[in-house]
Amino acid sequence: MEIQLYSKFTEINKYHDKISCFLCETTLREYIENLPDDFESYGIQREIINNAYLDELIYTVINKKYIPSISLVSEKPISAELPGKECLYDFRILDGLQRTYRLKVIYDTFNLLIEKIEHGHNFEKSTKRSLSKEVGEDLILIDSTIKLFFEIKNNLYNKYKGNVDRFKKEFMSQKQWIEVWSGLSIDDEVEKMLLLNAGQRSVSNKHQIELLFIRLLPNIRNLNKNYKILREKDISSVKFIKTRKIGQYHFSNLIASLIAFSYGKPITINKQLILDIKDDKNDVVNLKFINLEFIKEMLEFLYKLDILLEQQFPGKGVNWMGRETVLVAIFGALGVYKYQKDIKDLFEDFLTLVEEDKIINVDKYEKERKNLDLGKVNIGSATKNSIYNSLILILTDKWGTSNMFYCK
Repeated sequence: MEIQLYSKFTEINKYHDKISCFLCETTLREYIENLPDDFESYGIQREIINNAYLDELIYTVINKKYIPSISLVSEKPISAELPGKECLYDFRILDGLQRTYRLKVIYDTFNLLIEKIEHGHNFEKSTKRSLSKEVGEDLILIDSTIKLFFEIKNNLYNKYKGNVDRFKKEFMSQKQWIEVWSGLSIDDEVEKMLLLNAGQRSVSNKHQIELLFIRLLPNIRNLNKNYKILREKDISSVKFIKTRKIGQYHFSNLIASLIAFSYGKPITINKQLILDIKDDKNDVVNLKFINLEFIKEMLEFLYKLDILLEQQFPGKGVNWMGRETVLVAIFGALGVYKYQKDIKDLFEDFLTLVEEDKIINVDKYEKERKNLDLGKVNIGSATKNSIYNSLILILTDKWGTSNMFYCK
């Protein structure tokens, strides 16, 4: 993508590295035509969301109105002097994914219209009803709609009087401002993405906690083919509980479990915890348990526990293990004994208790949970504290006391 650079802003990050932001100009078409094929797959971004206002972006494009600046991250250093031109080959979208996705759909719909016209179609008098028969299946393939195709078609025939060459030349030719960041670390990108999204629909706590530990994810996914790690943007927690299979784990649940284990008590993923992690408070980020070797042991333990509970409670155990409240309670209780036993022995001893002593009763848990008065208790806190305190009593009886404090 060819860009014109006008201004530069430089700052120093927490690692004392220099990072730069460039104010640039390109055209809407130049930007869309040079998008990476996987522009939607950038790990720190959330999923494409439904937004009726953004769906009306076609009218902004048609009327050549201003579209707010889009922020990108360059994979390579920006070397051009100011003012000057630069070719941006590899970039990711830091802010503006929702707009970009819809602009790409608009551009693909425009191309479909041109392709059809150049193959002899005349849509001048076509109605929405007739268009659905002519191009409905094609639109599905590009995630577009009859309404969008209809509006672009009308623009050609109403404004350009059917002059296809002029329409092709001028459609999406307006200027587009972009900011290009260079030299950002992953931590910088996460911090700036959250800041840029602060005034929009809030990014979920689960998505934020995932971003803070996103560097671990590629290595975790490569540990074992039996494990499938899903993110909040892939599937919501509610749907995950209902549909999960043995070996599938929610990334945010794993992170919550790691923190619960390190604290030796259940935790809740909330704004305060996220702020503490971002500010390096409570020794969360640098805990020795948040590393690949421990996570490997943790996943082996979870996989074996998955199989055991599904054998003991067919059709129920696998769903029970999908709940964050369950996992933070189990790992919080095990964390009380983390300095008393070798980690591998700790996990194996607990699995023995589950297999031989049947210390977990999912049927009884579900029955008692249904009896809770939702008007009087917080269901999440009540269930995880109930599991945690019950396990502490059992483990104290089996393994003796620990010098660690645990909540009651």
